[in-house]
This record gives sequence, C-alpha cells and structure tokens, in this order.
Amino acid sequence: MLIIILSFIIIFICRMIPVSSVFFWALKLGIFYFTIPILILYLFKKNPGDYGLNFRNYRKSLFYFFLILMISLPIMIYGSTLEEFKSYYPLFYSDSIFSFAKNELFIGVVMLSTEFFFRGFLMFELKEKIGIYAIIVQTIPYGILHIGKPPLEVYYSFIAGIVLGYMDYKTESILPSFLSHYIPSIIFDILCL
Repeated sequence: MLIIILSFIIIFICRMIPVSSVFFWALKLGIFYFTIPILILYLFKKNPGDYGLNFRNYRKSLFYFFLILMISLPIMIYGSTLEEFKSYYPLFYSDSIFSFAKNELFIGVVMLSTEFFFRGFLMFELKEKIGIYAIIVQTIPYGILHIGKPPLEVYYSFIAGIVLGYMDYKTESILPSFLSHYIPSIIFDILCL
C-alpha cells in the first residue's frame, strides 16, 4: 500500500515542476517516473523485472505492438489532418533532421518513464492486490494527466491506458506498451510536420 501512496505523491510533485524544453521534460520524468520508482523498489527489496522491466514474452509483446500499429495507423493519418493536432504536434521545435532525431530520443525517455511508472510500477504493484482491476486503476491518473492536450487525445488516452495496460498485464512486461506508445508517437510527429 505504501508504494501506491508514494506513486500518487510522485505524480503530484512531478506535476508541480514546470519544464521549458523537451530535454528538461525527459529529465524530470526520467527522475520522477523512472529513477525514484526504481530506488523505491530496491528499498522494498523488489525486483524491477517483476514490475515490467524485462523482455518476458517478447514475441507476444511484438505481436501486440504490430497489431496496435496496424490499428492506429489509419487513426494517426486521419488525426494528422485535424488542425487541433497539427497545431499541437510535434511538441518541440526542430530546425534540422538532427535536432528532430535528438528531440525524439528525449521523447523516448519520456515514453519509457511514463510506461514504467503507470503500467510497471503502479499497475504491477496494484496487480498483487486487486488483480486485473489494476488496469483500470492505473488508467485513471494516466488519462487525467492528458488533460490540456487536444480533447480527442484526452478521451483516447483513457482507451489507450486500458489497452496498453492489458498488453503489459498479459506479457508481464512494459515492452508492448512502450513500443506501442513511442513508435506511433514518432510517426505521428512526422505526419503532423
């Protein structure tokens, strides 16, 4: 129970710290959503591999990723034509292919940290206590954190939270949700340019 309480304290503190660039956003989430939870797990003598940081069931993970990619491609193509997304994405300014690639690497840190925190650290801790309902519980704060983004994305984030949570729950790894969040994010940024 203490880990769950600490999760919500981490979310609260993290939200209070503003960021001025994609680098500082990646640094902030890397610290609050990845490093601190890892330290907490070690403090409680828990294995991060049991919290999704593993390649267990990697074939099933890759299957889920490619399935999600095929389903989401038409949605991304359509979404990239909507002004609310074109004016919002990409989240950062890039003046060259090099700076675009560098910023996408920082977004990778953001995505890995987010996936580990919500679908690894929080969901797998809840799984021990409430089983499959952990998928729903981790989705609520994850979806709420999307408020302020384009409205369609806010609604979509709740659905995505459940789907990504289900994949990780079934594979016991955050690999499918990380790939399914990060790779489409890169594709969508390119489509919105």
